[in-house]
Amino acid sequence: MSGEPRNVAVAIEELHRRAVFFEVISSYEDQHNAALARVAGLTMELETALSNQNLLREQLLVQQAEISKLCVRIDGMEHSTSWRATEPLRRISRFVRGSSTA
Repeated sequence: MSGEPRNVAVAIEELHRRAVFFEVISSYEDQHNAALARVAGLTMELETALSNQNLLREQLLVQQAEISKLCVRIDGMEHSTSWRATEPLRRISRFVRGSSTA
């Protein structure tokens, strides 16, 4: 009989250790699930950012092509006969505007 209370005390202690163990496991599972949810959220944010980046790249390419076309057009105008012929008039105009503002 004297061994029986000791066995009960050992059994209670073992049950207590198991309960603590399961609480710790449960806490880790909650942390793990929270981390998985955070990863899922970050993955969605990354996918959105990559999609936006691709859209911006496409827009940049369109704008660069437009800039190139405009540069060619300006270059053509600046090297045209009419542009060269009107150079003296543009100089006089700049001079007159500069004189009237001074």
